[in-house]
Amino acid sequence: MNKECYLKKAQENFPKLYYHDINPECDRDVFDKGESFILDLGDHYVGKFSFSLDIFDDFISAPVKLIIRFGEDMREINDDFSAYKG
Repeated sequence: MNKECYLKKAQENFPKLYYHDINPECDRDVFDKGESFILDLGDHYVGKFSFSLDIFDDFISAPVKLIIRFGEDMREINDDFSAYKG
């Protein structure tokens, strides 16, 4: 068998992928320094994550620090894993 035969066989057996967007809603648009929020997607998903930020004011006088944590339950979200060595 040649290389093209194997490639054709692999393409014929490629699984069908299903795509859909998940757009959770937050009840607020503006957050102050030190505030946090949790978006519960309600299910387990695999894929890529993306988001966008809108300009609230034309003048930004300081950098923004954004921390995003992903977890399957609240313990994974709330626990401090900074000392974890695994």
